[in-house]
Amino acid sequence: VYVTGAGGGTAFENGRFVGNALQRWQAEATCPNAGTVHVNLANAADAVSFDNCTFAYNVGDASAPTATGLLVSKGAASVHNSVFHGNLAYTNGLMVADIRVKNGASCDVDWTLFDSTNDLHVASAGTLTFGEHILLGDPLFRSKLSDFVDLLSTKTGVSLDPEYPVVPLWTRLGTGKDPSVLDVHAKRRSPAIDAGDPAAEWRNEL
Repeated sequence: VYVTGAGGGTAFENGRFVGNALQRWQAEATCPNAGTVHVNLANAADAVSFDNCTFAYNVGDASAPTATGLLVSKGAASVHNSVFHGNLAYTNGLMVADIRVKNGASCDVDWTLFDSTNDLHVASAGTLTFGEHILLGDPLFRSKLSDFVDLLSTKTGVSLDPEYPVVPLWTRLGTGKDPSVLDVHAKRRSPAIDAGDPAAEWRNEL
């Protein structure tokens, strides 16, 4: 998803960004603008919001400073009541798995669950602000990380962190692999349940 130009004011609510593959192509080997969602607005003050969104089980293979999950190149992004889990990035390059904020851009995050804060990057002239309600841990989705890894195949000479294969089998005809089977509904004991902003509208939650 590419939000660009006059796209300020765009609001993503109850969205699931799941099972996407960002791969290098020979014509543009570095893929500098890769991201399951890429925010690149006309003005630094323009804003995009994400509320009750899930970024999970996406895989990225690029050797540029980008992100598998959310890339904010220009503008202001806000992330609220959301989950980042099981995103994988090519560690031989400069990708991160969850969020990257470039120079002149900003991202505010609160009431959101991450596997860890190791898969984030903010440039020296960018701003990444965490609120006081960040959770770390496994959201206990019905589909586990191992289910996602089963949809990938080994690529010689490429390591991921953790060390998982990188080539999505669903991009190859005849494999029978389909990322739509991934179920990111939370199990009953998930730490994400009832852990969002108590002031938020909850009746439309997925």
